[in-house]
Amino acid sequence: MKRMSGVKLRIICDNMVRVGSRGMLGEHGFSAMIEHEGEALLLDAGQSATAILNNIATMDEGMAHGGGEGARMPELQTGLTVALSHGHFDHSGGLLGLASCGRYKCEVHAHPDAFFRRYKKPEGRMVDISMPFPKSRLLEVAEVVEAREATLLKDWAMLSGEVVRSNDFEVPETEFFIDRGNGPEKDPFLDDQSLFLTIEDKGLAIITGCAHSGIINIIDHAISVTGIQDVYAVIGGFHLVDCSKSKMRRTIEELRRRRPALLMPCHCTGMDAIFALRGGLGTCVRPGGVGMEVKL
Repeated sequence: MKRMSGVKLRIICDNMVRVGSRGMLGEHGFSAMIEHEGEALLLDAGQSATAILNNIATMDEGMAHGGGEGARMPELQTGLTVALSHGHFDHSGGLLGLASCGRYKCEVHAHPDAFFRRYKKPEGRMVDISMPFPKSRLLEVAEVVEAREATLLKDWAMLSGEVVRSNDFEVPETEFFIDRGNGPEKDPFLDDQSLFLTIEDKGLAIITGCAHSGIINIIDHAISVTGIQDVYAVIGGFHLVDCSKSKMRRTIEELRRRRPALLMPCHCTGMDAIFALRGGLGTCVRPGGVGMEVKL
């Protein structure tokens, strides 16, 4: 995988909006745009096309006003590579509208399990949290590429494939279920994927959707499949909302061992967890939000 410099990451969808933003929409979900040398890659598509299309257009306008000629987001007028972290509605809901709006030709990369029905059972009640349209409908407007293994999407970006579970404290949450055709069963989140980049002279940048497979498992998997030992940045949903005190403590301990220079918790991390991460790890923790731009 190519080592890069001059990489930009923009948060397109998140539960929070950056202070001072104008015209930006927030919603429960996640989407991030990564740009490098005239190419763009989108991780996830939020809960709705309304939010992400608005936010991309608003960012484009701001870039054109503040960045001069050629400042618009690259590649979006002709094609867009989209990586899907997993099949929940708050990461996939905007895909259909994005691909069918007439502005972008989309190539969507996903794990096969992303297209099964998914459920959450809070307080004993089963709630459907699946992708809000069938795979057949997406195939009408986008090319879909399915894979279980780590895949190079660009010569500078890798999709993780199935994450190896290498510790004893990050286990799948018991309230999530998947139906592969034989009724709901506990969801092992085999489709939970992240993006890996290598930043020149800095190390790995890891962008997660929800980190259902565990943020430490994901970091260690990234190190294993890329061969890069140094962890520079971890950005995205960490899924630590409502986690136990012991899991929070272990997570902070393990993150401290891996010494990232930047941790940007978003979406499903949870406010209590964000405060705990900041208290335990210091100013390397910078909470994310719609409209934020990070130069990696």
